[in-house]
Amino acid sequence: MITLEEIRKFALFKSLPADSLVTIIPRMVSHTFPAGKTIIHHGEPGYSMFMLQSGQAAATLIDDEGIEYTLSTMREGDIFG
Repeated sequence: MITLEEIRKFALFKSLPADSLVTIIPRMVSHTFPAGKTIIHHGEPGYSMFMLQSGQAAATLIDDEGIEYTLSTMREGDIFG
């Protein structure tokens, strides 16, 4: 389970009172994804919000010729999805 100290690292949650965070934390799930794993695809309905506790993730685009371009690199503390 994610702890109060871990969630406080994210700017989105820093100003929320601890009692509010305590109600949010049980709904959070920690996942570890292997390098190169696609987490979400453009155009898919969004059911989750992802927060990077460690490591990094890249938003990429693959053009019609199969060339992959990195549009953005997200790091610890970034939120997407």
